[in-house]
Amino acid sequence: MDVSGTLHTYLRAFLLFFVTVFVFAGCTLSASFTDLTGSAEAPSAPSGSNFLGQLSKTSAINWSYEFDATESVERAILSASGDRIVAAVVNSGPVVMRIRPDGSVNTAFGNNGLISLPTVPTYNGFNAIYVSEDSNQNILVGWSLEGDWNANGRNYAIAIARFSSSGSLDLTFGNSGLFVFELTEPIYVRGILADASGYFIIGPGNFNGTGYLGYIFKIKEDGTFDTNYANNGRLIFNPPVVVGENFRDMHLSAASIAPDSSLYITGQIYGDISGYSGVIYKVLATGAIDGTWGNSGLVRYDSPAQAWDTFHDIKIHDNKIYIAGEGPNFPDLDGVILRYNLNGTLDNTFDGDGVQRLKDVAGFGGGADYVRILAIDSAGNIFIHGTSLDAADSNYTFIAKLLPNGSLDASYGIAGIAFIDFERDAWDYPRAAVFNSDESITVFNNFVIRDASTSQKGNLVSAKLLTSGTMDNTYGENGFKENSEKYLQIVNLEPTHSQFHDGAFYAVYSAQTGNDGPILVIHKTLPNGNSDTNFGDSGFFVVKRVLAAKMIISDGIYLLAEYFDSNSYELNLRIFKYSLDGSPDSNFGVGGIMELPWDEDFETSTRNGQMAMGPDLHLYVTAYIFDIANGEPHTALWKVHSQTGAPWEDPQTSNTIKILAPADNGRSNEPTIIVDDIHNKVYLMSGDAPGSETMIIRRYNLDLSPDTDFNSTGALAETEFSGQFTEFVEINKMHLFNGDLYVSVYEQNEDFGVSALVKLTNTGAVDTSFGEDGLVHPGGNLTDRIWHSADFYYDEVRKNIIAANYTETEDENFLMSFSKINITSAPVSTTFVTEVPNPVYFNNCSFSSVHGLHCIKNDWSPSKTETSLSIFK
Repeated sequence: MDVSGTLHTYLRAFLLFFVTVFVFAGCTLSASFTDLTGSAEAPSAPSGSNFLGQLSKTSAINWSYEFDATESVERAILSASGDRIVAAVVNSGPVVMRIRPDGSVNTAFGNNGLISLPTVPTYNGFNAIYVSEDSNQNILVGWSLEGDWNANGRNYAIAIARFSSSGSLDLTFGNSGLFVFELTEPIYVRGILADASGYFIIGPGNFNGTGYLGYIFKIKEDGTFDTNYANNGRLIFNPPVVVGENFRDMHLSAASIAPDSSLYITGQIYGDISGYSGVIYKVLATGAIDGTWGNSGLVRYDSPAQAWDTFHDIKIHDNKIYIAGEGPNFPDLDGVILRYNLNGTLDNTFDGDGVQRLKDVAGFGGGADYVRILAIDSAGNIFIHGTSLDAADSNYTFIAKLLPNGSLDASYGIAGIAFIDFERDAWDYPRAAVFNSDESITVFNNFVIRDASTSQKGNLVSAKLLTSGTMDNTYGENGFKENSEKYLQIVNLEPTHSQFHDGAFYAVYSAQTGNDGPILVIHKTLPNGNSDTNFGDSGFFVVKRVLAAKMIISDGIYLLAEYFDSNSYELNLRIFKYSLDGSPDSNFGVGGIMELPWDEDFETSTRNGQMAMGPDLHLYVTAYIFDIANGEPHTALWKVHSQTGAPWEDPQTSNTIKILAPADNGRSNEPTIIVDDIHNKVYLMSGDAPGSETMIIRRYNLDLSPDTDFNSTGALAETEFSGQFTEFVEINKMHLFNGDLYVSVYEQNEDFGVSALVKLTNTGAVDTSFGEDGLVHPGGNLTDRIWHSADFYYDEVRKNIIAANYTETEDENFLMSFSKINITSAPVSTTFVTEVPNPVYFNNCSFSSVHGLHCIKNDWSPSKTETSLSIFK
């Protein structure tokens, strides 16, 4: 007998419910199923041996799929080869792409035009990706890393990778192509520069207890710190000490290398009196701040308003220093461009006072204008990449052209401004544009895609301006080029459901495929723990455009799923039926699909349905539906013929949907339904009255009429049920073991909480002969001062209930263990089975009397994807 269930965690009075989702259809993919514990086992055979809870095998599941990924641009530079090198976030992971001059992806680069940045162990987050190119056309990428939270807080690092122009990792650089240096506080990369002496990394600052410091790191070409630069390759910038001020924060934004190899660095400082002030530092080639320049190596700028002067970009050209930033009054910021002489004084030949202000560029008052320096051409013309917001934060991307004297070039665009009509929501600070060799300009942005089935997605989009400031209509479509290429990428598989069938283990996962929408994936594992390569493609099947689902496998594979119709942009609750080889069952519904009948006054929501197979060739289905008028949830009930897909009609009302009283769904995002095929009864557990945050168990006959033998009304409210116990008890889940109804509960007092199992009689009363006063505690009592959660599985061969326990002690030690409850003995006894070292919380488990407990673990972050199957025997 195979018994399935979902292992959940209920820790410190917090119940985590795990949802269910699944998948099918042909696809382009690659997969591997790697044994992490040694050689494969021989297939198990039925035996009378007890379940011992010993870890038998763990296998890593790696699955890749080709899809149009979600993309978000970070930075772009022009390569010496003429391509554009773009740093971006694709499918939530950091990447580098190579874009040809015509806007198409250079598929000869990396993996079909894309390289994923290397993962770094113990770091699961990233931030601030910057890209550069050295004189050998090597591609340099710098990014910030964030580690897992632990007892000591969180660890941070900066990573630098070097790739060849073709996209291969340069293994001669650093440690196999990667240089990582750890930090005690976050320092986010704000730039990476290369010259003949090595590479410079600009960091805006970390907190030193009273304020923020700025950093420059110098790395040699071999990927090690340049110990001859500053202090072993590190230069720290402290906020300046100024009489009458209290400058606390130093934020570095950008740097530029002068012909004499000195480094000019810009940013801003913050003081209690002046607010933000723009600053420039000059650093000698040795890493020492040039104390003879400006005021002890520092030039500070405050506009007359002295409120908000921030410098974000710097370039050196023809012995002049160009600065771009914002000021002076937040939130109505102006874009400012400043020109300094090399001695640190403002150049008054530039717009009269050395400062050009771009205010309300889009023509709206009250909005901010952000600017960055794109390029300075050989004639001294300055090209500015900016974004301008109106008072409602609608965004307008623009390129401005300034003449060498600082005035707008009226012949460019419209009075010196060329607007690029990206979608209004696709805005960010200006940071991704390139000045081409023919002085045309390519600007990168994000094209936002709204998909009713998911949160908004996006594709990388570029636009091209001619030298006149008009759109190049020969580029892409009317001057715009959207990147909709598909990439073969590792996908995060989120386990949602599992079931044994004929000795095989089927696990169901939900996954997001960027702009191609959600999919469901089913993976089949043989009794020996290996993938069934004859199932689907290397053991995997895919169903597209399905948001969430529950699965039943019997004479076929049934999926109860919320399907997103990309044409109507509507969600439908459907049942899909496939044969065991994955082909649609054409006898079921229309082409293997039936849409559940609906009431026009109600709508569905995601991930809330469940179904069970009855002994009468019918599927019993439930879900929360919501009253369109007031949003109030109700519990709905359907009955569908498992062979034809025909909905059952109530003979009294002719309705094909049974809508119960308003329900509270605050404790669970889905109702639960199980069918007792021994006594021909249907049990339904869902939320009770709205606002009650309690559950109710109902029992029906197979014709969906209430069974009044159950608690006289056919319903047992949690308030009535829990009143029979000394401590406060919440209903967690229903189970049918050996034809009897059991309820797992969470018992708690003010300080601690433990899981327990309760057996109900046929009338719905608590069976007090089961355990102690009707409760069996498989992992401990409240008097043990612990937080404990458990899920329960039935071993029909040995008439045991297996409890998988998670326990946290008062001193915060964690333990995973297994217990067994012999339901044939009197009194009921619990026996401790085993402890599992290095306990982890598994998202999903199913139990087989023959093959043991199979559990899925998912560990995912933007920088890593790890899914594994563990088998306990």
